[in-house]
Amino acid sequence: MVARGNWRYPMSTLSRELDSPAPSHSWSALLRAGLLADRKEIPTPWLYDGAGSRLYEAVTRTAEYYLGRVETELLARLRAELAVLVGGVEVVELGSGASVKTMHLLEALGARERRLVYRPVDVSGPVLVRSRRVLERTFPGIRVHPFEGTHDVALSHLEPVEQRLVVFLGGTLGNFSDAEQERFAAHLAKVLAPGHLFLLGFDLRPGTCKSVERLLDAYDDGSGAMARFNRNALGRLAREYGADWHPPEWRHVARYDRVTHRIELALASPRTGQIRIPGLDLAVPVRQDEEIHTAISRKFDTGDLAAWFEARGFRLRASWTDDRGWIALALFERV
Repeated sequence: MVARGNWRYPMSTLSRELDSPAPSHSWSALLRAGLLADRKEIPTPWLYDGAGSRLYEAVTRTAEYYLGRVETELLARLRAELAVLVGGVEVVELGSGASVKTMHLLEALGARERRLVYRPVDVSGPVLVRSRRVLERTFPGIRVHPFEGTHDVALSHLEPVEQRLVVFLGGTLGNFSDAEQERFAAHLAKVLAPGHLFLLGFDLRPGTCKSVERLLDAYDDGSGAMARFNRNALGRLAREYGADWHPPEWRHVARYDRVTHRIELALASPRTGQIRIPGLDLAVPVRQDEEIHTAISRKFDTGDLAAWFEARGFRLRASWTDDRGWIALALFERV
C-alpha cells in the first residue's frame, strides 16, 4: 500500500513524496526545461524508475563497476567498529535502493540496540517494497519505515529524536552539482541536531591507486549494462510521455573531466532531426551526435571534502578507505 503523507503513518504503510509519480506536473516542467536548454539535459533522478532501478542493480553486478562492491566490503569490515562509534540510533538512509550494503551496519547495530528504527529513502517504490520484505524477514527486531521520494522531502519529514544517523552511500553525493551539494549540506545541517551523525560514502579521485582508465571502465563496461541504464532516460520518456525516439540507437557517452574531477554521462543523437514528445506537447530539434546530458559523478579528496563539511557545521569523527584506496567512508558529527 502506498499512502500519501509522511512517516507518522503506521508501519504497514509506505509514505510517498507527491512529486515523484509519473507523469506529474513537476516532472513535466523539469523535463521541458532540460530538453529545451542550449545544453540539453535530463534530470538524473528520472533514470531511477522501477525499470531504471533494476538496470542499475545490473550495473552494480558488473566486474567493472567497483564502487558498490568495494563499499560493501568496507562496510562489512567496519561494521563492529561503526556500531560502537554510532551507538543506539535511528538510521535514515538516503538513496537506499535494495539496502544491501546497509545490512552489515544494521546487523551490527541490531545486535546492540533492541529498538532500532531504519528509515530507507528511495525514489523507487517497488524497490522499497521488495527490500522491506527482505529486511523484516532478516532482522525481525528492526522496525522498517520506508519513504518513497527524494532525499530533500524525506529530510523535511523527519521528527525530533535523541540520536540519529543519516547514511548516504554509493558515491551519490558525486551526482550533485556544486549548488546542489550546498543545498544538501544546508538542509542536512538544519534537520540534524548537535551530536547527530552523518555517514558518507564517496569515490576517490584517480591517482596513484586508481587510473583514469580503470575509472572509465566502471561507466562504460564491456557488457553494456551502464549504457542500458543510461538509455532508460529515453525509454522512460517513450513509455510515459510518448517520445518517438528509439533508445538503442543513441550512443552512450562516458568521459572524465580532469579539471572538475567528474565523470560525465550523456546520450548522443544518431542523426539530425526532431523528436516529438506528445505528453510534453514538445518537439525537440537535435543534430547528429548532439548530446543529452544525464548524469555526473564527481570524485573527491578526503581532506578537501572533510574541510568543506567542517565549514558547514560538521566535524569529522573518522574516515576509512578500502585496501586499494579506491573509495572512502567518512563519519561526521553535527556540531
